[in-house]
Amino acid sequence: MSKEDTNTSTIGDILVVEDTFSHRELISEILGSEGYTVRQAVDSESALQIIKAKQPDLVLLDINLPDVDGISFCSHLKSNSETKDFPVIFISAQTDTNMKVKALEAGGVDYVTKPIKSSELLARITTHLNIYKLQLQLKTAQQTLEKSEAKYVDLYNNAPDMFLSINPESFKIIDCNKTLLTDLGYSRDELIGKSVFDFYTLETAKFAKEKLFPQLKKTGSIVGEELQVKKKNGTIIDVLLNSSAVYDEDNKIRYSRSVWREITKRKKAEKSLAQTSEIINLSSMVVFLWENKDNWSVKHVSDNVSKIFGYTHKDFSSDKIYYSDIIHPDDIKRVKAEVVEASNNPQINKFEQSPYRIITKNGEIKWIEDKTVIIRDNVGQITHYQGIIQDITDRIKKEETIGKLSTAINQSPITIVITDTQGNIEFVNPKFTETSGYTLKEAIGKNPRMLKSGIQTDDVYKNLWGTVTKGGVWRGEFKNKRKDGTLYYENAAIGPVKNQKGEITHFIALKEDITEQKEMQQKLKLKSQQIENIFNNVKDVIYSLDVEKEGVLQIAPSCKDIFGYSQNEFYKNPGLLVDIIHPDDQKFAKLSKENFTNNDVLNLKYRIIKPDKQIRWVNSKITPRFNSSGNLTRLDASVSDITASEVLQTSLKQAFNFNNKIIKTSGIGVLMYKQSGQCLSANNNIVKIINTTKEQLLALNFKEVPAWKESGLIKDAKKCLETNNEIKNVIQIKNEDTGEIWLDTHFSTYEVSNEPHFLLLVRDISKIKFAEKEIQQKAIELRNLIQTVSTPIFNMDIEGKIQGWNKAAKKITGYLKAEVENKHFANILFVGDEKQTVHNIIKDAINGHEISNRELMIKTKRGKLIKIMLNINVHRDINGKVIGVICTGQDITELVNYRKKLEKKVKKRTEKLKKALKAEQELSELKSRFVSMASHEFRTPLAAIGFAAGFVKKYWNRLDEEKRDKKLIKIENQVYRMTNMLDDVLTIGKSEAGQLKYKPEIIGFEEFINPLMEEVGNVTNNTHEIRFQNICKLEKIFIDEKLARNIYINLLSNAIKFSPEKKYIEFTCNSKNDLLVFTIRDFGIGINKKDLSDIFTPFHRGENVETIQGTGLGLAIVKESVELMKGKIEVESKPGEGTTFTVTLPKT
Repeated sequence: MSKEDTNTSTIGDILVVEDTFSHRELISEILGSEGYTVRQAVDSESALQIIKAKQPDLVLLDINLPDVDGISFCSHLKSNSETKDFPVIFISAQTDTNMKVKALEAGGVDYVTKPIKSSELLARITTHLNIYKLQLQLKTAQQTLEKSEAKYVDLYNNAPDMFLSINPESFKIIDCNKTLLTDLGYSRDELIGKSVFDFYTLETAKFAKEKLFPQLKKTGSIVGEELQVKKKNGTIIDVLLNSSAVYDEDNKIRYSRSVWREITKRKKAEKSLAQTSEIINLSSMVVFLWENKDNWSVKHVSDNVSKIFGYTHKDFSSDKIYYSDIIHPDDIKRVKAEVVEASNNPQINKFEQSPYRIITKNGEIKWIEDKTVIIRDNVGQITHYQGIIQDITDRIKKEETIGKLSTAINQSPITIVITDTQGNIEFVNPKFTETSGYTLKEAIGKNPRMLKSGIQTDDVYKNLWGTVTKGGVWRGEFKNKRKDGTLYYENAAIGPVKNQKGEITHFIALKEDITEQKEMQQKLKLKSQQIENIFNNVKDVIYSLDVEKEGVLQIAPSCKDIFGYSQNEFYKNPGLLVDIIHPDDQKFAKLSKENFTNNDVLNLKYRIIKPDKQIRWVNSKITPRFNSSGNLTRLDASVSDITASEVLQTSLKQAFNFNNKIIKTSGIGVLMYKQSGQCLSANNNIVKIINTTKEQLLALNFKEVPAWKESGLIKDAKKCLETNNEIKNVIQIKNEDTGEIWLDTHFSTYEVSNEPHFLLLVRDISKIKFAEKEIQQKAIELRNLIQTVSTPIFNMDIEGKIQGWNKAAKKITGYLKAEVENKHFANILFVGDEKQTVHNIIKDAINGHEISNRELMIKTKRGKLIKIMLNINVHRDINGKVIGVICTGQDITELVNYRKKLEKKVKKRTEKLKKALKAEQELSELKSRFVSMASHEFRTPLAAIGFAAGFVKKYWNRLDEEKRDKKLIKIENQVYRMTNMLDDVLTIGKSEAGQLKYKPEIIGFEEFINPLMEEVGNVTNNTHEIRFQNICKLEKIFIDEKLARNIYINLLSNAIKFSPEKKYIEFTCNSKNDLLVFTIRDFGIGINKKDLSDIFTPFHRGENVETIQGTGLGLAIVKESVELMKGKIEVESKPGEGTTFTVTLPKT
């Protein structure tokens, strides 16, 4: 269905683009059953070819195509002005909404999901086809309307005639076209609203008012009235008026629509014609005025018309005779054609027709000359033709006579040159130009001496000039020079041309080109010399015998070499030609006239005996010559010494017998035939090959052997005999036992007794052919395998230009084969530095280097970068010559991404292992430090406990109660210290094992904080004041009480322990957004900068606290506890000024 079709029928042309065969066939069957024309495509490339051949009415497009996705293909169609209009309906098994949106955004009009329901599919197609057809109809109608409106406006404004509309009551001009404004010179404002009478002459205005407008009101029209109108510059022009009334619904005249056509030129021509008629009537010319009609009716003719035509003025004015009636029937068609051609060119106002014939009233045929003037009105329309006619019959007859003479001269096979009395050329005919190369224009005014070659002497030209100037005729030959410098011969006759008084007025030269004749004479002379040289130097003996006189007419000098006798000896004794023949071959000497009954050459082979008794073999070819009466008069003979060939033939027979034995064992069939096709010999091998008998082969002519007739081998035999060349071929014949077999045939020729024979060698190559067929099948399977494998394969020539690739390469790159063929592999797919890299590795591969597993980045047709792994191997022909490279690729983009991810994981795992190793090392170090710490920190309190217990035990009775209590309190303090150290060790152990748990609960803030500060004070013997501030007025706290105790007891204890010179520390609680901020500040010894990074490491102790008791576990426990509670801890410290710890915890 074409775009111009406005029929709303639902039957249309549907293109189904679907790569799945079953789906494609199902859709085609559904649509075909409904009367649709269905065309199929399996991919975008074939779809574009189908669309290019003929646009469909609708396209059903699969989302997933083998070469590109359907959405991209639809976008491509909609971006092209030639394919953007027809609707596209997507078909897909994908029901994802995003996919549907993308399809519609790409230009699709609908989206049908698989499995396809026929009723739904047909309904959607019908709907969109009808919409598409209606859109085409609307577009066509709109374009037609716009063209019609524009055409009408353009026609009205640019019409050659003047248009105006007039109010018949007020006589005012309502409207006019541009032509009227242009022709009269007024502007629109100067005309519209003005009375039309203002632009008429007084006489025309009176005529219009009294007659024309009343006639318009009465009849509704005015036809063919001539008026006079004033232009703005005062010029008066003649116009032809045609007017019609336009009525309203009440049948009253609304306005008149008038057309003015300027006829000023016509009126002037009519006036001029009347004035000149009297003058023309006195001359021999006749003037006609014809109307521009088919028969050219005569509107006016001069009174002297009868002088030429025989008809009177009255005959033409009666309209009984038209001008076309008197033109000769053989000329009328040409005359009319010339008039039409001139009339169609607006630039031509007058033209002269080719002479034509007329038939006069009395039947006489006359030739006339017609000069025609074309008369047009003001808009360029032809109204009349004016012809000025003159009788030229006498002139034509004279011209015919002169023409015959001119034709004779121009077509003359000899050169004609006419000069004045000074020898200057006035005329040359075409033969002169053909012979000399000089044109008539080049020769006029020149002297014939321009042809001088310099070979003739001056005496020749003096003799010539003296002869012709005295009235004689000079004859002779010239060797002249052409315009191009080549030389030619002429046979010339030059004489004078005289007037009636006998005076010489011109000279005429008649010259014939005899160059070929001269060249032929020279060739014959040269040929004669060559024949004489050949005769004297030929190796064979050539002689002629006069049969009637029995004498030797001529014999070549070579008779001395071959026969052993001189020429004179044979001239004196012709019988020697017979005497030298060997006695056993004397039968050849007994030839008579009966042996020569026709012109056939007689071939004889015989032996001769030379004077030195040497025997030689000769071959004699004798040709008979007969006179006009048919009598034998002469014998021409050629005798060759063939002794060497006879010896060779004997050797060849021996070699043939030897070769025959070899052939017999090789399996090659051998057949020997005469030129006629008679079989002379057939070996056993040929019998086996074609499954026949030797008797059959010997009995049958070559053309009758069935195997040869079926295979076309007869033509090969004929060609071999005609060309004397070896002919080889491979044929296929049928064998009743083995089926079809393949034969390798070889024809060659040989001679036996000067008679042509041919030899046929036949070899059975069926096994080779079947092997080739199997190889070809394997090649097809390999080619199919290459096309179906998922690995991209690229075939390049030795320059690296792509010669082919498989479907996988097409799929991965996005390029079609035609887009990349004969383009360099590196330039089409690679960018940046990798272009040169690929150039280099292709060269390396061709030079024999192994190229494997090279990872490179290619750029697809869509601009996507893909990582591929290339392996390149050289491609060799069957002779082992390197003709290119084969490149296989593998898309490793995902693999590279996976490898990068894996490398990141390995790196991360390695870092973890390093951390674990470091942790293990640290743990080992911690263990060592723990053992060192335990041996130190536990030994000290144990020694103190042991000393105190021993002291109490020893002096119990001597000690008063107060001293005993001090010793017991000291023991309790040391036990408490050891208990805290064990708790710290256990806490660190649980932390390392991941056994510390965060169990928050809501508790009263003061109930938690006050006992904690009291406990710290008791443990430290209340040596420091803890200045606590609850700035946020916290009442309740959501916290793990056990972990919080670890934090604050350690931090408060450390603050007191490391500030022995100060008597207080600061403890502050504040809030910030959803966080609680606790600050513990001391004014003690501070922490060295280099120790700050390790203070939270278990067992680590700063350099400046080695003399102060401690395990190095407190801050490690604090940090673990803070992090378990999802908080953070920060430290600021300056040695000698103090330390501030800030703990930030979430409120909930």
